[in-house]
Amino acid sequence: MTTSLVNSLHTRPLAALALLSVVTAAAALAIGYWPTRSLGGPESVPAMAAGIGVALAASLAGLVPPLLVRGTGAKDRALGLLAGTGVRLVMMLALLLVALLGTDWPKRPLALWAVIAYLALLAVDTIGLARWGRRPQGNSMP
Repeated sequence: MTTSLVNSLHTRPLAALALLSVVTAAAALAIGYWPTRSLGGPESVPAMAAGIGVALAASLAGLVPPLLVRGTGAKDRALGLLAGTGVRLVMMLALLLVALLGTDWPKRPLALWAVIAYLALLAVDTIGLARWGRRPQGNSMP
């Protein structure tokens, strides 16, 4: 196999995982709209969306290290997965801190939905990346 074909086979599952993360975030927005609006008022909805956006950005940033080690051996892929977890955590904390301190959005719905979305996306990404990390070389199935 050529290098570009191998890289393509290892990138597809991560692109599908990124799309699944976006769908999960959209589902969190849809599920959380009514309870957030009824409990916190209409001004809480943009804060909810911002919190979910923070978690989604951190989730997508956490996919970069595994993407950089695509097509390499199992040890390198494992290191990429661990590095992705660290990137995700640092991005989440940094973006959430900026959102909490640098905006006038209500703090409770922002922080609450950021944590809820973070945990949901963490579950989705962990399952997807574990499947990707176990995959034998050259297999395009996630």
